[in-house]
Amino acid sequence: NNSVNANFALRLDPENTLRFYHYLFDGRRNFSLIIPTEVRTKYENTDTRSLVEWERKHKRFTSLAKIALLTEEFRYYANVYNENHSGGNVNTLIGKLDLGYDLGSHAQVNAIFSYNSNKGEGSSIPEERRNIGAASVLFKQTLGTRFVYEISGRKEVTSAYESPFLYSAGASCQFSEFYGLSFNTSKNFRIPTFNDLYWENSGNADLKPETSYQAEVGNSFRIKDFTARLTGYYMDITEMIRWLPTGSNWRPINTDKVRAYGAEFNAAYEKKFGDHYLKFSGNYAYTVSEDAETGNQLIYVPYHKTTFSAAYEKAGYSFFYQLVGVGEVFTRSDNASQYNLKGYALSNVGGSYAFGKNDTYQIGVQLRNVFNTAYQSVASREMPGRNYIFYLNLNF
Repeated sequence: NNSVNANFALRLDPENTLRFYHYLFDGRRNFSLIIPTEVRTKYENTDTRSLVEWERKHKRFTSLAKIALLTEEFRYYANVYNENHSGGNVNTLIGKLDLGYDLGSHAQVNAIFSYNSNKGEGSSIPEERRNIGAASVLFKQTLGTRFVYEISGRKEVTSAYESPFLYSAGASCQFSEFYGLSFNTSKNFRIPTFNDLYWENSGNADLKPETSYQAEVGNSFRIKDFTARLTGYYMDITEMIRWLPTGSNWRPINTDKVRAYGAEFNAAYEKKFGDHYLKFSGNYAYTVSEDAETGNQLIYVPYHKTTFSAAYEKAGYSFFYQLVGVGEVFTRSDNASQYNLKGYALSNVGGSYAFGKNDTYQIGVQLRNVFNTAYQSVASREMPGRNYIFYLNLNF
């Protein structure tokens, strides 16, 4: 793949700034084969993203206006040796206006208006259009130096679906240097994407939008150079949109009721002594995501997942070690154990050296899957064994 991006900014006066961002991506990839006799395939895509942004600050008033144009085009070759292909493209226009006002007493209110227009067509679908307008109001206030709370409301109007009123609320309090507590809750709504609806030979035009309620409580701890956070959450999802295997293809469906809950623990230790820098970090997540009617865990969602990393830097040299552990997952909705994918643990190591003025050049190497572990993330899709990455970065 190849990509090019360019960003420009112009300060018109002390109150007004104009910015422009552009990104171009062109890529080609081949999909992995389940059996050696399968026909080789190819996928090509060209995407662009352009954004113009105007920011104005005047006393207590701020405004941020954005206009973006996104283009996406793909070509799929069912036989890599044949020029016949299918394809599709989507053009997206996005407009957004964020108006903010400082109310004093450490309080801020924002009104946000947005408009999103999609137009897509492909080999197997006629031209499809979707227009979405939305308005939101957000309020945030800091009380003293320790307590912050915020609330928001949002309403969408779309040409395709009836959207409910959405809300979110949250608060956090830093009781001491050692301990902080946070809480948030929200109602969320997601409509199917064009890929969900119209992906050739897989899309499902009958999909319903997804609605969910969620709540989260977080506890943060700090002792000098050591930090930790323990978070618990619960989600209740209606008409959850999931892509599931159906024979050799995957297809999106709605799952009527899904409960998801669990806990996540993060910890990190950072230390600088002279020109040496050392960091250890780890994460553990316990996740239950189950069909509320059957009580079965959703496929490809592990109960347990953990990561650990250690890094060391000195005078342009840097080294790291990473451990990733993923528990077993179910590949069938009935949770039949004979079809489980076993859990696995992967180790990665690497090092790099930065040199030149302002570390202009960086050369490095990584060894991934150090112990050559055989594993699969998706059934019948073998993942790489021991592999190497060599790289040279030039910053100018």
